[in-house]
Amino acid sequence: MVETYEWNNYIIEKKAIGRGSFSKVYYGYHKDTKVEIALKRILFTALQNSIKDKVISEINILQKMNHLHIIKLYEYKF
Repeated sequence: MVETYEWNNYIIEKKAIGRGSFSKVYYGYHKDTKVEIALKRILFTALQNSIKDKVISEINILQKMNHLHIIKLYEYKF
């Protein structure tokens, strides 16, 4: 059985499916709609200010995007 936890309206698996220099990615789904998601968790407080600015810029850009081949940003939380 896969271990999970709840975050906002999502069920997230505890085991990461990917990782980067400053983040981990987890598989999950919306509790009501069952829409599958990837949750990218960034340890924001551990980042240098210049990288924090890039993360915020990425968030701002993704919020405006609506394209078939670009992942949709549903929500974020600091």
